[in-house]
Amino acid sequence: MHLTPRNIVSAVALFVTVATAACSGASAPTPLTGSASASVEAPVVANVTGGQSTSTRPMSGSCTTTFGAPLSPPPIIRQVDTGDCQLAHLGRTAIYLLQDIDVVNGTQVSVELTFTAADGDVLRASNIGTNARTGPTSSFTSTLTVTGGTGRFTNATGQWHLAGTVDVSASTATFSVVDGWITY
Repeated sequence: MHLTPRNIVSAVALFVTVATAACSGASAPTPLTGSASASVEAPVVANVTGGQSTSTRPMSGSCTTTFGAPLSPPPIIRQVDTGDCQLAHLGRTAIYLLQDIDVVNGTQVSVELTFTAADGDVLRASNIGTNARTGPTSSFTSTLTVTGGTGRFTNATGQWHLAGTVDVSASTATFSVVDGWITY
C-alpha cells in the first residue's frame, strides 16, 4: 500500500473515531474471528479497576527448577523447588514453589508459586495437575491460576496451562506455558 496524504488522513480519522468510542463508555468492540484461537478463554481486554487500567495479555514462557529431598515421606511428599523463568510480561524471573505431590495417584495436590520479576514485583499463583512417571523422569501437565501479587501484579488474575518434565535423578524440572492469559 502506497501512503498518500489521503490514506494518512483516513487512518488518523479511524484512530480518533475508535479512541473516542473507547473513551465514551460504549460497549467493547467485538473480537475478530476466523483466525487461530487459544484454548484458554481470556476475559474482556481493557478494564478499569480502582482508577487503574488493566489489560488481558496472552502468556508464554518457560522455567527451570531444582529441588532437594522431599520434606515429608510418601505417599504425599512436600517439595520445595527454586529456579529461573523467562516469562512474557515479567522477563527474567526467579521462581519459588512449594508443592504437595501424591506419588501414588500421580497428582500435584497443591502447588503455591511465587514469581519475582527483576524489578521486585511479585506474581502469586496456585497450581494443580497430574504427572506420569516413566523411569527416572516424569512428565506433567497442570493448570495454574494467578492469584495476585505486588506492584503491577497487585490485582492480577489469569490462567495458564503448563507442561513439563521432571528428572528425578538430576533433581531438576523444566516446564513451559502451553497457553494462557494474564490480566494486570
